[in-house]
Amino acid sequence: MKRLLALTPYLTRRPLWLVLGLVCLVLTSLLVAYIPRVVGLAVDVFEASRETASIDMGRLWRVVGGLMALALVAGVFRFGMRKLLIDLSRLAERDFRDDLFRHLLGLSPSFYDRWMTGDVVTRLSADMDAVRMVLGPGLMYLVQTAITVPTVLVLMMTIDAPLTLVSLVPLIFVPLVTWAFANEMYHRSRAMQDQMSTLSTMVQETLSGQRVVKSFNQEGAQQTRFEAINEEYVHRGLRFASIFSAFFPMLHAVFALGLLITVWVGGGRLISGAIGYGDLTSIFLWIFVLYWPLISLGWVMSLLQRGSASMERIQELLAERPDVADGPATRPAEEIGPLRGGIEFRGLTFAYPGAGPPALCGIDLAVPAGRTLGIVGLTGSGKSTLASTVARLYPVPDGQVLIDGHDINTIPLRHLRSHIGFVSQETFLFSESIEDNIRFGQPEGTRSEVEMAAELSQLDDQIRSFPDQWETMLGERGINLSGGQRQRAAIARATILDPAILILDDCLSAVDTDTEERILRGLRGVMSERTTLIIAHRISTVMHADEIIVLEGGRITERGCHAELVALDGLYADLHRRQQLEAELERVD
Repeated sequence: MKRLLALTPYLTRRPLWLVLGLVCLVLTSLLVAYIPRVVGLAVDVFEASRETASIDMGRLWRVVGGLMALALVAGVFRFGMRKLLIDLSRLAERDFRDDLFRHLLGLSPSFYDRWMTGDVVTRLSADMDAVRMVLGPGLMYLVQTAITVPTVLVLMMTIDAPLTLVSLVPLIFVPLVTWAFANEMYHRSRAMQDQMSTLSTMVQETLSGQRVVKSFNQEGAQQTRFEAINEEYVHRGLRFASIFSAFFPMLHAVFALGLLITVWVGGGRLISGAIGYGDLTSIFLWIFVLYWPLISLGWVMSLLQRGSASMERIQELLAERPDVADGPATRPAEEIGPLRGGIEFRGLTFAYPGAGPPALCGIDLAVPAGRTLGIVGLTGSGKSTLASTVARLYPVPDGQVLIDGHDINTIPLRHLRSHIGFVSQETFLFSESIEDNIRFGQPEGTRSEVEMAAELSQLDDQIRSFPDQWETMLGERGINLSGGQRQRAAIARATILDPAILILDDCLSAVDTDTEERILRGLRGVMSERTTLIIAHRISTVMHADEIIVLEGGRITERGCHAELVALDGLYADLHRRQQLEAELERVD
């Protein structure tokens, strides 16, 4: 339960709402608790008529009027209580979800390498809903119970203390029953929510990979897998429901026992003349007033246990810390000034967090500002890794990567990345219009800037052929574009930033060689004004670079211009010959 105390700041952000809501709650509880006493006074009027053989209508109407006034005022305060506290819980949920999403945006790529998307989404949605139920109905009914029960007990004691004490003996079992069920409810709720994360992850992956599923004819296998996971979720849900269902009958039994004792003992005291009909009626009604708080206590307990389990899962996300962040050594952006784009690697040795051997070993390389570096190598040689260190997507050792002479770890992340246009080999487009996707990194970009960027990437003609042109909405991950169109949209998205450093990570692999040449021709003017890293498998993509390096096993094994590397007759020359042969065979065919 201590985990839920972390939510206190979200409730106290609007103290006036909270105070007014609690005031309405207190007044509602007090007024409802006093209504049985007024009903008892009405019964006393009728009991008195037995002796006088007439009903005191004036007194009766005063009691009835008081009862109606109490009910009306209690209804007004009940509305205020629910309106203020439930609205407050919704706003607190919004603030908490905003903070959690902001935290997720600040985490490093290594976090998303380890966590499943479906699991994270479930914690941001279903678990957040469970927490909101604690902030709203859970808190409201818990406080209401804490006020109603002692108030009713005091009123009952003023009428008949012995009868009150006897009728409340069964209530001693309420905290015992609650304690006995609470721990098991928590564990079963946590197990159910964990399985929901597994289910969400499986659904998200299957729907995102529908083309793969259909290509391999695995619809039946995926359906079977889903049914197994769903069956386990239902099983865990039924286990939680079984203990939750048992909780309420136990509370009903306690209430029924208390009512039975009250009828038995109260009837005896009525016959003996110790109390009157009105007093006994009031005590009976107070027992019923206690009924809802006791029953709601079971519901609130289930909310608290589910909320506590959900809060634990959310706090597991909040406990994650980015392994790349601004630190004590970070200098102000104003002190560093605009970056020109000069890159230097000084003996860079890099390993991914939690991975085995280093992905890069002893990289010594300088790329002057405005120069173009081509990076070639076999799959797994470290090409993309080298590019990711420039954008500082993963932790980089101090003093081994420098931008304009500044240690990359001393440059504020936002300042560094605002000077980098990164086109990764895994192209991702959002479910927005083509125009919005291109100016994703520069929302204030004009239409003319968008069109110029699309023209550089050789995408403008195809966009104009679409019925909605720039307003064409893309499906998930840009599914309604071809692979080459997605890559060109990503290139346009990077160039519109006018970055000091442009990184093209094998982003032309899905276009044909003619389109590649047109794109490179359009980019050469842009590349001449900024530092460019081009990673490619095709030699034709990098052959015009100012310098080319060949990576093997995370080390630089060859370096020079295109002609020098061909003359060296190493891996680069071998790749060049093979690709020339492939191109010749394609022309013959």
